[in-house]
Amino acid sequence: MKAFVHTLMKRTTAALLVLGALQANAQTINKPVKLPADLYVGGDYTKGTSTSTGSTLFCAENTGFTLTAGLNDPVTNAPFTGYTWEEQQTGTNTFGTVANGTATNEKLVISSATPGWHTYKVTAALSGNACPPEPNYFTVYVLPKLKVTAESNKPDAPSHTFCADNGAPATPAAQIKFTGTVVFDGTPNSLPGLENLTPADFELTYSWTKTDGVTPTVVGSTKDYTVNDAATTGATTTVNYTYELTAAYAVKSCGVYKGIATLNGSTTTATVTVTPKPGKPAITIQ
Repeated sequence: MKAFVHTLMKRTTAALLVLGALQANAQTINKPVKLPADLYVGGDYTKGTSTSTGSTLFCAENTGFTLTAGLNDPVTNAPFTGYTWEEQQTGTNTFGTVANGTATNEKLVISSATPGWHTYKVTAALSGNACPPEPNYFTVYVLPKLKVTAESNKPDAPSHTFCADNGAPATPAAQIKFTGTVVFDGTPNSLPGLENLTPADFELTYSWTKTDGVTPTVVGSTKDYTVNDAATTGATTTVNYTYELTAAYAVKSCGVYKGIATLNGSTTTATVTVTPKPGKPAITIQ
């Protein structure tokens, strides 16, 4: 009995090790995505893009491209006599009419693919061949536009005001903090098997800029920012600053997406006011 239990435990352990190895070797999108190759999953069109070079990755601002099928059968070298182009329909495994595309023989011209995943299928006919044609598939991804918002931790103007001589509030309760939020601007096209990506799945670059209405100054490079102005003596005027968060994809140079920081719980722009230290009142004697 002991020998049986021992053998069973050994087999169970071995099975778990094999399962763990299979799970470790399972190919998935490499996240956070910062290179085009991170979206390439071994060339499997049902899991990722069809190339690793970036030729299958597009910005929402520029989504036109052309797919070209081969002219000759790779087995017999005979010329193909016709082509049928189809696109996988949103949320299904069915292929049908190509959206925003024009097919002419071996070429499929896409004028504007919507954000998200798109898989295209081409079937080529071979005259006189009794075997059913073998289709080929091609998957691309269109980076959605980003919607950027930022919100202060404080709800009113007085809590965004400080004296230039003191610098920005440094105690935790008094600090002025802006929290950035980035989401997709709209719902990307989805296909079964292909992961529904979110902004968190991509490496994004950030930049905080403050402006007095005339001169913008870059002050931060993370999604959140805490106002940390140093003390400045000798100020003579009150200055009002607004803060703006910019986000961009690291994987490809697309549009630059911005959001102005607002008061907590409000759509009103947050204005940080820096006032000069008042001087001493003059004393006269009569």
